[in-house]
Amino acid sequence: MHEYYENDRSEVIDEALFQAQDLIERMEQADNNITLDTPVINESQRLREDLWTIAGELKQHRGFVCASAPIAEMEVRLVWAGHENKELGWRHAREHFSAAERLAKQARKLADNCFCPQPAEKPCPLVAAVEPPPTQEMLDMTKKRPKAPEPLALVNVPRNVHFGLDKSNINEKAVVILDRVAEILQAYPSMTIRLIGHTDSRASKAYNQALSERRAQSVLKYLLAKGIIANRIELRGEGFNSLKTDTDALMGHALSRRVEMDYLGETIQSYDQTGDLVMEEVRKAKAAKVKANTSSKKAKKAKKSPKKARK
Repeated sequence: MHEYYENDRSEVIDEALFQAQDLIERMEQADNNITLDTPVINESQRLREDLWTIAGELKQHRGFVCASAPIAEMEVRLVWAGHENKELGWRHAREHFSAAERLAKQARKLADNCFCPQPAEKPCPLVAAVEPPPTQEMLDMTKKRPKAPEPLALVNVPRNVHFGLDKSNINEKAVVILDRVAEILQAYPSMTIRLIGHTDSRASKAYNQALSERRAQSVLKYLLAKGIIANRIELRGEGFNSLKTDTDALMGHALSRRVEMDYLGETIQSYDQTGDLVMEEVRKAKAAKVKANTSSKKAKKAKKSPKKARK
């Protein structure tokens, strides 16, 4: 569903939903012919065979039952990465391959540490502890005890915000993104964040270096205002050293005007969002409107001014 929010125009969403619905129906019908193989949809490519091989080996691991969730997510990431590579190139797929690598390590650790008594003919079952029935006093204490809030999930976390041409202020749509970032940082006190400012390719190197630093400073100030401690945040400006590209030049410029956020200290799945892009067409339209209004005022003023008689 992430591709839907990223405005993906291909058929990947329909294909993925079709496969998911088919799998749900077969599970509800107790179909015994369901395999653990993850098919690669037509809008994707099978890449990184080393990771696919690791996933296959983990499925045969005696502790598979303890690691099934990260293995499944790992294979979804691989299919997703294949789609990104096919549609947009390796740079867009790299993040998802990195996530798949982290999930492979997590799954291996869970599988290796899964409790499984010997001998075991099947993957180890989950062992339920036998507890005595609760007393009335225990029930009363449970009702009075406030429930601890569940920590925010570290998945689908945005890792960038965008800026207007020659601007360093936070736009309204970027505010929503940074509020989400602040919530994550508040929920995980051990996490730190690195802010990296960027610009497009226009103007001088020195000007863009200063502009990229101002953009990173703007994000820093916003997070500080949300209660994030300064020693958890580091920043730097990259100027135009790391440009984004697109077949549409204006789109490439808009993607380049950004601050990227690297999350440190926790395993996190982040993505590059584009919901707050500021395109230059809006700026041009406003400039044209101002120019038209100015010309109109000058024309009216000229009509009102009497012409001097020629001698």
